[in-house]
Amino acid sequence: LKDVAMQVAEASFKIDSTEFPAGSFVITDMSKAAAVRAAVEELGLTAATLTAAPTVATHNADLPRVAIYSAWTGTQNLGWYRLTFDKFGVPYDLIYKEQVKPGNLRAKYDVILMAEQNMSKQTVLAAPAAKPQPYKQTDKFKFLGQYGSTDDMSGGFGQAGVDAVGAFLDQGGTLLAVQGAVRFPIEFGWARSIDVETPQGMNAQKPLVNAEISNPNSQIFYGYENTIFPVKFTQGAQTFRVGMADQNKIAAKYVGGDAAVLSGLGVGMDAVAGKAFVVDVPGANNGHGRVVLFANNPIYRWQNFGEFNMVFNTIINWNDGK
Repeated sequence: LKDVAMQVAEASFKIDSTEFPAGSFVITDMSKAAAVRAAVEELGLTAATLTAAPTVATHNADLPRVAIYSAWTGTQNLGWYRLTFDKFGVPYDLIYKEQVKPGNLRAKYDVILMAEQNMSKQTVLAAPAAKPQPYKQTDKFKFLGQYGSTDDMSGGFGQAGVDAVGAFLDQGGTLLAVQGAVRFPIEFGWARSIDVETPQGMNAQKPLVNAEISNPNSQIFYGYENTIFPVKFTQGAQTFRVGMADQNKIAAKYVGGDAAVLSGLGVGMDAVAGKAFVVDVPGANNGHGRVVLFANNPIYRWQNFGEFNMVFNTIINWNDGK
């Protein structure tokens, strides 16, 4: 329904006995009613036809142009994001350093997602190897280059790429960074007082644990029924250390303690008690743009469906961060 204008309700509202949560879509163009009704039935959604729009604050659901960034190494974890977006019908472009370095990203995209991958300053600014490492279709390797090609996989996108992403934010774009990729906005100054820390003295073999929504008005958690909800504590998961000035940017934190482990092996979990793992930074670059950081991995190997909506909600509400 990309051609159907929608608003997003910013608070819950009730129609007769049915309560619609914050994040529900409000559609006032009744010329599209048949198409909307067909989609509601196909997807098994809850809907109601009203004689007047609900008296609730709303914002426009501006359809974003999405890019998923991929380094030329370690593509497995971000591949699960590609699979998920494909399965759920979320359109996106797959981009590499070759598409980032020339700049002008904001003319093409509203949201750039950097899924789990090594995006430290050292990696991003790494010089190319002495000998180029091409990845492209040849007579010998006809299967290469189907999703992207390059004359040289080595090296990062360099300062030119950093400046391009900075300009993207400065022009109002939204950057989502996951797990190892959070190093990029942190180390280049777009995360304010936020940094990562590695919990010590614990043994967590990818358990399911309880988390808590810190900001119940956060659009990242539209549709979540309870403030306590389960997340997967994935391999390599870290937590955020957040300065006093940015405490209001914490969107979710771990409950912590061994009693918060719902399934799997997790001992010494006091180490993450009350530690943030989702932060939402509006005005990230010169007061413009938005950076959303996940210290966990909300789309992990098709295992944690309840967390997918954290990513989808952020994308749908990309320019209305709260």
